[in-house]
Amino acid sequence: MVPVIYAPEAEHDLHEITAYIAKDNPKAAEQFGYRLIARAELLGTFPKLGRPVHGERSVRVTIESPVRIYYRLGPADRSVEILRFWHASRDPDSLTMD
Repeated sequence: MVPVIYAPEAEHDLHEITAYIAKDNPKAAEQFGYRLIARAELLGTFPKLGRPVHGERSVRVTIESPVRIYYRLGPADRSVEILRFWHASRDPDSLTMD
C-alpha cells in the first residue's frame, strides 16, 4: 500500500460537492463524501485501478458515480496524488489539474 495525498484543489472539490448535497440532505452528503474518500483511498492499494486520461500525461481517472476522481502516481509509483474530484455535470473544458 502506498500513501494517498490530496491536492488542495481536490480537497476544495470534495468540500464543494458535499456542501452542495448537504443543502438538501446533510446525511447523504456525509455518506457520499465518505464514499468518495474510500474510493480515493482504494487507489493506495490498487494505484492502477483507473484508466489513463487521453491527452493528459501521467493522469488517470476512476469513477465513483457521478464523480470522476483524477489522480497521478508519484515517482516510482510510491504514492498516489488525488488531483481533482470532478462532478460529471461540470464542464470538462474548465478542468485544470496543475
